[in-house]
Amino acid sequence: RILAGWIGRNALRTTGLLLIGAVAATLGSYVLFVLVHAWWRQRRARSPARGLEHWGTRLGHPRRLDETLTDYGARLKQVVPAKAALIGAIVEEACQMLYIDPEPRARQRSLRTKLLRLRLVVGASTARPSGA
Repeated sequence: RILAGWIGRNALRTTGLLLIGAVAATLGSYVLFVLVHAWWRQRRARSPARGLEHWGTRLGHPRRLDETLTDYGARLKQVVPAKAALIGAIVEEACQMLYIDPEPRARQRSLRTKLLRLRLVVGASTARPSGA
């Protein structure tokens, strides 16, 4: 009887602890996934070079592996001359953000605004190449 009671009490306790541990591990994994995903999206959104590359790729002019951001910006200026000043400003601010970075928050807001303007151009018929 004593042994049966001890086994019954400990089995219930062990099962409860296992159930609590499984729930905690599941919730912990979910929270970790959400945090990593949010960090990844934020980091991806911060890169003006990626935004410019994405925009150029949508126009049909992806960045080459051996091409610097400045060279790529010059090539995009030739493709869309109407937005040459905007592309030049984005490249200049992106390079300053990468190498100097005096006011990161203000620069990020400014770059987001400029990249948004470029995204709006992609839908325009004048920005797309005739064969796309």
